[in-house]
Amino acid sequence: MGDDGDDEEYPFLWIDALYQKVRVVSVAVMIACGVNPAGSREILAVEPMFDESEDSWRVFFRKLKARGMKRTALCVSDAHAGLQAAVRKEWLGASWQRCKVHFMRNITS
Repeated sequence: MGDDGDDEEYPFLWIDALYQKVRVVSVAVMIACGVNPAGSREILAVEPMFDESEDSWRVFFRKLKARGMKRTALCVSDAHAGLQAAVRKEWLGASWQRCKVHFMRNITS
C-alpha cells in the first residue's frame, strides 16, 4: 500500500493461503490482492502463518488495517470457515463471495 492516502479503500479483496514447506514445517502463506478505486490490482500482503485459522486470518487483516487499509466492499476467497468468520468480524459490512476457481476445483475433484 502506498503513501498517497488513496489506499484506505480497496473495493475488492481476493484472499487465499498457499501451503509451503519452510525448512521441514508446512506453513500457510496468506496473500491479499486488492483492487483500488482506480481499478488497478495490487498485492497488499504476503504473510507466513503457522496455520489457516480464524485467529490467524484476523491477525492478517488487522495488519492490513495497521498499514492503512480501512474498507473493502467484497472479499473473495475459498470456502474456509475460519476465513469467512474473520471477514465477517474484521470487515464489518463487507460481503463475501466464494471464488469461482475454488468452486470449480471442488466440483471436479
